[in-house]
Amino acid sequence: MIKTIFFDVGSVLLNEDWIHFKLYEMLWTLLRKQDSRWTFEALMAEREKRIQRQGDPRPDASIAREFLPSNDLKTYNYYVRYFSLRRRHLYLREMPGMRYVVHNLSPFYQLGIIANQPPLITDYLRRRGLLNYFKVVAISETLGMRKPEPAIFEWALQQAKTPPEAAVMIGDRVDHDVAPAKQLGMRTILARFDRKARGVLPQSYRERIYFDSLERVPNWRQQPRSRAEVPDAIVRTPEAILQAIADLEHSATRQVEETDQSLWSIIKEMLKEMAEVEVESPAGRE
Repeated sequence: MIKTIFFDVGSVLLNEDWIHFKLYEMLWTLLRKQDSRWTFEALMAEREKRIQRQGDPRPDASIAREFLPSNDLKTYNYYVRYFSLRRRHLYLREMPGMRYVVHNLSPFYQLGIIANQPPLITDYLRRRGLLNYFKVVAISETLGMRKPEPAIFEWALQQAKTPPEAAVMIGDRVDHDVAPAKQLGMRTILARFDRKARGVLPQSYRERIYFDSLERVPNWRQQPRSRAEVPDAIVRTPEAILQAIADLEHSATRQVEETDQSLWSIIKEMLKEMAEVEVESPAGRE
């Protein structure tokens, strides 16, 4: 039986696509200062190459280090820090349909968050009226531990007073969400929302170029590399989470019933053996 459901924040509760786009736009502006041949299409091609060939989780940072002179690199790094602290919240978007999901789950389950995020994310969720749904909030920069470290999952489970087998982790990464949660014995749901489900409607030419690139090559690896990374369910829309939870509940109930049947069979065999012993004993004494 499921007791607690944990959510990731980025690409699950909230859409961070516009944040990544703004960082690439700033990087492109600095690259163009050095070489006018840097088109936005060329930058996206470099992004895709680094993710596909090297599994680079931050291609914007590695591109900046390789192609920007030291002064412009300092400018870019300063912009990234300033943006993260001061302007990041302006480009966050609530994932369409996710409020409906947590609202419908909260009466029946304890909800929690396990996410690699800055501390200010809780203020954003509070202002949006979402934080009230969550009883346990494990934010990496607040706790000093990050996914995929098991410690942050263990801390959240302890706070929720929930054994791993009664918990579900919903995230968008097989390496940071699915694998560590499964290692502890939790159930897992992988969120793979497409552009429509994420509510993305590009307006400018560069926005279209970026989101087309994102469709071709997501920011991180999507495919499991082993059985340890295979989720219990994959959902394409937020609303599909409700059915996935219902399916996991049904599966858990069936396993309990099968276990109960197995135990009852053992008990019946034991009772039968005991009865046979009681019948044979008097005859043996005669």
